[in-house]
Amino acid sequence: MLTQRKLQDLFDYRNGNLYRRTTVSNTGRIGDKAGCTKDKGYIYVGIDNKEYLLHRLIFLHQKGYLPNSIDHRDTDKTNNNIDNLRECTLSQNKMNTPTQPNNKSGTRGVHFCNRSKTWVAKIKIEGKTKHILASKNKQEAIDARREAEKIHFGDFLYNGK
Repeated sequence: MLTQRKLQDLFDYRNGNLYRRTTVSNTGRIGDKAGCTKDKGYIYVGIDNKEYLLHRLIFLHQKGYLPNSIDHRDTDKTNNNIDNLRECTLSQNKMNTPTQPNNKSGTRGVHFCNRSKTWVAKIKIEGKTKHILASKNKQEAIDARREAEKIHFGDFLYNGK
């Protein structure tokens, strides 16, 4: 089982990275930065023939426990500074995400309904979708969605694009 003590024996933490304190193979020497970028831009580190997400290792290394989900405050998957990592629920983690590139309204949770010919604003909270507003006015739907985000998302409100 991976523990804070084991991680601290294996690695030093500096500026959002882990550095090897021991040699683990012919490719990892003392002082080397641990990890490589893989799936979806996340950095992975191998320990005992198992791969771990670097941000989860850093959280355990620094805080002493491992939550179910960890959020990057600035949404940068490579910024693993401990001040950028926070415990969250899966729902909160999804709140702090950018608008998908295929979104036609430009705002998460707002879409045009062809049947009613209105702009519909919805929000998902803890896995349940809540209807906010249907309006002929796109900006009114966007404003309603943003107001609901402020109320429900709090510190996890995505402030990027």
